[in-house]
Amino acid sequence: MRVRDDGSGIDEQILNSGKSGHWGLSGMRERAEKIGAQFKIWSRPGAGTEVEVIIPAKVAYPRTQKSSPWLRAKSAMSGKGQG
Repeated sequence: MRVRDDGSGIDEQILNSGKSGHWGLSGMRERAEKIGAQFKIWSRPGAGTEVEVIIPAKVAYPRTQKSSPWLRAKSAMSGKGQG
């Protein structure tokens, strides 16, 4: 996911270490790290800001233990029904 604006940009010091009493950027970084995502932010004064989060497919599309209706029907027809 990538979000971009054409605003005034973010000061480099705030980009690197956040702003005292604010948790926006550090919170986003922490949450991305927690799920194994990549978090990138680019900003230049007068040029706006871009935030990119790349989430691993195994996180975005987790496999569930449930089988599809087709597989359950196929299994039942073959006499190998689920419990």
